Amino acid sequence: MSTYPQLQAQFAQAMTSSLDNSAALALTDDPVLTQVTALVNALPYYGDMTIEQVHRSALATLLEVNMPNPGIAPHPSDSGFGYYTSYSYNGNFSGYQNAFYSGVALSATANAVATQVQAASGNLNNQWWGNFGVTVLTDAVRLAVSPSLDTGKLSTDLSSDNAALLPALSASYLGVFSTGFSPTAAVVSAVLGAGQGSAAVSLLSDAAVKGQFTSNINQAVAMGGDSTNAAVWFLFNLWISLKALGAPNVDDIIQRSAAGGLTVPAQVGPGVWWSGGYTSWFAALSGSDVSAQAAGTIAADLPETEMTAVASDPPVVPIPFSTSEPHGYATSLCNWGALNWYNPPPSSCFGRGTLVLMADGAAQAIETLAIGDEVLSSQGPRRVVLVESPLRQGRALYQLNGLEVFVTSAHPFRCAISGAGLAPALAAVDPWALMDSLPDRIRDGVTALRPGSRLQGWQQGETEVEVTQLTALQGDDAEERVYDLLLERWTEDKPAYYVGGPDTFLAAESETADPSFDLACTVAVASALQGMIGSTHAEVATVRQVAEALSQLRLPPSEDASAVLAVPATLPAVPDVNFYLREGRWDEQASMLEAQLIRQHARTIRRRLSRPALTGSGRSDTSAGLIVRDLELLGDSGLPPQVNSTLEFRLRGAGLQSRQEGDRVFALPLGQGEKTRWLLLLDQLIDFKVAGGSGGPAALVGTLSAETLVIGHFRFNLELQATQGVQEHFLFSPEGVIVGRLAVEEVTLHPSGPEVSSAEAPGVGQQMARAVQTGEHLAEQFRQVGAHRLARTRVSGN
Repeated sequence: MSTYPQLQAQFAQAMTSSLDNSAALALTDDPVLTQVTALVNALPYYGDMTIEQVHRSALATLLEVNMPNPGIAPHPSDSGFGYYTSYSYNGNFSGYQNAFYSGVALSATANAVATQVQAASGNLNNQWWGNFGVTVLTDAVRLAVSPSLDTGKLSTDLSSDNAALLPALSASYLGVFSTGFSPTAAVVSAVLGAGQGSAAVSLLSDAAVKGQFTSNINQAVAMGGDSTNAAVWFLFNLWISLKALGAPNVDDIIQRSAAGGLTVPAQVGPGVWWSGGYTSWFAALSGSDVSAQAAGTIAADLPETEMTAVASDPPVVPIPFSTSEPHGYATSLCNWGALNWYNPPPSSCFGRGTLVLMADGAAQAIETLAIGDEVLSSQGPRRVVLVESPLRQGRALYQLNGLEVFVTSAHPFRCAISGAGLAPALAAVDPWALMDSLPDRIRDGVTALRPGSRLQGWQQGETEVEVTQLTALQGDDAEERVYDLLLERWTEDKPAYYVGGPDTFLAAESETADPSFDLACTVAVASALQGMIGSTHAEVATVRQVAEALSQLRLPPSEDASAVLAVPATLPAVPDVNFYLREGRWDEQASMLEAQLIRQHARTIRRRLSRPALTGSGRSDTSAGLIVRDLELLGDSGLPPQVNSTLEFRLRGAGLQSRQEGDRVFALPLGQGEKTRWLLLLDQLIDFKVAGGSGGPAALVGTLSAETLVIGHFRFNLELQATQGVQEHFLFSPEGVIVGRLAVEEVTLHPSGPEVSSAEAPGVGQQMARAVQTGEHLAEQFRQVGAHRLARTRVSGN
């Protein structure tokens, strides 16, 4: 099978042969012929890393230079019993743009791209680029340090911003083709500088309908696969060439070429080739495109001045001292400052006035329920064992079908399922928020709750309810509470309770965190909670401080798998209802501790306890590789049952182009399932068989497919020089909507050892020992963070 460079060479040779025989030539030594031939031979092949990098670099520059530059916000003020702590930023940057993109300037290529893009789509101005830049930078922070974010809003904005760019994508490419990609830019400049644009257009347009070229293109289009991709790409670049040379009406040339026998695929047909009809060659912009430029600041600590006032008699004058916040610039951007557009939503609950169906058939407002009350559940009557009541914090509540139910965006409702495991089991207004909070429920399928959704319900018996109306209700009462119920034996069968009324009720589950990816992860989380709860009560004053303390925890690299650990005599118990009670009342700190530990660290814990061995494959040198960790998909985009699915990776760059190689293709078979699959825990190694740190820039472009059905695409840059942390990259559907995320880890494979393979699973005892050790390590870090906070307060007071 021919590679993309080889196919490109075939098309270019056919075109230059057509140029030599063109009827438009008056003289065989016409200097225009030399230039046009050079232009044809300079056209990039499909997947050419050089022009791809120039194009994406220009787009990234526009995101970077136009990003807003408000001042950098310090850590929010902090208070507890008898003290108040304030912070001020004392670094050297004037604002966020200056901090993350210091020294970035508008290049000539980026300026040409901006001009072309705005001419094609007038609303894509500097402000639009700046707003898009905030979204992309936030995504870069997400990839690097995994802060808690509103994934639903972030994915929506990334999808919509990329979609807005697509109609002007050809215009942006024209700017690069004419200015930034030196092989074509030099020829275009020379032709136009000599005033020969019209003659060059005539030559090219005439050659497009010549026999050998037409025959080659038509045959390639008919073959499908890589041949078709290469042919469509060549035609696209031919139209771009005509536009760059000043053709007044490229569409007319395309129509004449088609009339002359050239097969012109629809996506590069008249009109649509310029207005977004052909975009499959382009991968959506994401945080990976600005990560290299912003990496230093993302990893940097934020310098601050801290001042604590302590109530004392006699009064003590506060003493300022310098401190720093780990990954503070990233945290400030995402959580504290004027650009914190993606703050994570709090826990999910129901608002006041939501009616709950009781066991006796009556309906009662959720805020009036107490421990011991008996409600009707999906498993029959069940007692309430806990009523959680966090602050609403200004969140919108959503009313469904005009019923007496007012719910936050992430709360899970049960879908009316026609076949078990074939359709998503849960629905939420914001499915990403639910997936972030309850990672174990992804395997059941989580879909968007919207008009047309069908939910399990109750109306004098079990029924199905179609959502016909979804109304957002805003709130501004700072002290307003929202509510959720835990029912007895909730860990055994996850009973749903019914909300709504007065006649029709909907089945809702408790939004309760559960670490149960597998037993080892559950044990690690239970071990951590057991060691953290005392410190939470003694040293962490507020629920916000609980979340902040957890965000500072870092798991160490995986320990030596060959080390033998002492097997614990007993395993830590999974928290029961008593964990969430303190002096007989709901302990908000305990709930926050469990919820945020699972939200922020459960995925990391699972990956650490499931890390494959990093061995080479009989090589005499090291090799760059990738661990494909896990795949999470939204409810409407699951892998269909009884169908073979595949993850395909194409490695581009890394010196392959200079060696005249095409993409290196790696396929990871995902097999088929009896049911729809939304969560795959893979932990599979891929050896790129490329030495790390050499060969120039590299990117990985991939596709998730179920036989012929393409579910999603992804693209991200690779370092190929060192082991990197896990990064969760978004998958975009063919329509440009984010449908899932793929977690991968760049690694260095060492030459010793057998063929690359997943590590043999340790015995159950050793696996549990490592899980307990992981939990204890996190708990010790948490205690140190709490003790440090308490010590600073005492020092300030003394």
